[in-house]
Amino acid sequence: MALILKKLGYYFRQLHSNKFFLLRPNTRNILIHELDLCKPRILFLDQPYARFLSGPLANWGQLKDLSTVLRDFSHHTDQSAIDLFFKTYLPDPLGKYSEDLRQRLIYFMRASDKRGRFSKVTSYSTALVTYLFDKKK
Repeated sequence: MALILKKLGYYFRQLHSNKFFLLRPNTRNILIHELDLCKPRILFLDQPYARFLSGPLANWGQLKDLSTVLRDFSHHTDQSAIDLFFKTYLPDPLGKYSEDLRQRLIYFMRASDKRGRFSKVTSYSTALVTYLFDKKK
């Protein structure tokens, strides 16, 4: 699992450095084809919401992509594999501070984990507004 997360970190870094975001990268839409256990091949399937984004929307897209993938994988792996993902993904391809990205990602994941339609919309809005208007940027 750690090798797969490391490879995903590499792929997401490549996508995000080109300002391309999947926006709903569900783990069910990631095909892992293991011809060789040392070199798994990863394919992203059926990504209809994928877009090029810039400015504040790129920051939001980054958080959306990473929080969705890491939330899904965090149920099936340990923290060391998640750290390996970040080791491959960082430094931040959008030019932010690495620790700042981790903290915002944790906040965004917590906000997106709330139940109920209204609280979910409110949480997403709060996370986005906090990110857009943060004075530390």
